[in-house]
Amino acid sequence: MESQRILVIGGTGAQGTAVVKSLLEAEQSYKIRILTRNPADASTLAKFPTESGVELVKGSFMDMKSVESALQDCYGVFVNTDGFTVKEADEIWAAMRIYEIAKASSTLKHFVWSGLDYYLKLGKYDQKYASYHINAKARVNDWLRAQESSHENHGVAWTILNTGPYMEMLYGGVFIPQIEADGTRIYSLPLGRGKLPLIALPDLGFFARIIFENRSEWSGQTLGVVSQFVTGDEIAETLTKVTGIPAVYKPCSGEEWVDQVPWASGPVAKMDPSGPTHRDNWLMWWRAYEDDLLLPERDMVRLKALNPDLRTLETWMKETNYDGQTRPLLRGHEF
Repeated sequence: MESQRILVIGGTGAQGTAVVKSLLEAEQSYKIRILTRNPADASTLAKFPTESGVELVKGSFMDMKSVESALQDCYGVFVNTDGFTVKEADEIWAAMRIYEIAKASSTLKHFVWSGLDYYLKLGKYDQKYASYHINAKARVNDWLRAQESSHENHGVAWTILNTGPYMEMLYGGVFIPQIEADGTRIYSLPLGRGKLPLIALPDLGFFARIIFENRSEWSGQTLGVVSQFVTGDEIAETLTKVTGIPAVYKPCSGEEWVDQVPWASGPVAKMDPSGPTHRDNWLMWWRAYEDDLLLPERDMVRLKALNPDLRTLETWMKETNYDGQTRPLLRGHEF
């Protein structure tokens, strides 16, 4: 079978990299093209050296001419826009325009949108859940569901892959612990008794791959993914079980958490300097998990049937040699 070319928009970030790696590991041969602002970036070239066969093309998800050019000769596209770069309205516009351009392509058959659950709607539009970087993608979900999705060989099928916070954010994001002088890891999180819907990036990549491999099955469908729902206590207890390192979960308020975040006063979107702040955004984000809004939105039986090797927090910690130390992951969200 001739190799199918997949364009990955957002392919150099944490999520996109996992999707690319999974597609490259597929039994079916895929040609991967990544749209990136800087194809000559050293870290990008280190991830995707020439011998990987990944094609890097210059462009941005906000530059529709570059999107149209990158979509040429592509069978599928995985679209992950960045709500920490552009404001909500621009992200929604960009997603709609990318879809419209994809629909006009003579070769494109599968549009896969990296979405997020509509926290605001799940919370009955209570504004305490109006997290900016979440709900923009969710509004695109609702718009996309109003579009036709082809189940036949001709036409464009769409699929929504709803993700969530990454397990890897335990070492490179907003879940990293404080390390005391005696080595104890302190997970001070505004989670209360709620559960975090953590998705390991390799699991996310796996689900993206099976969607592309089974176009007709996933046409017009939404797949919400998670590896495991975990409490703060379970994070600390699992670390100690796996490593022997003492760890404690200490619940805190949202205000206490954002007060110790160095970038809290900055704008959520880098290109919207006068827009909403990280402080307001993350306070609303945490409330969704404290109140377990996503717990009814995931079908664990189905997910484990699709991926029998779905990671638990324990298997992920063992696989990654996790010990609570910080590692690079998400740019701009370092502690």
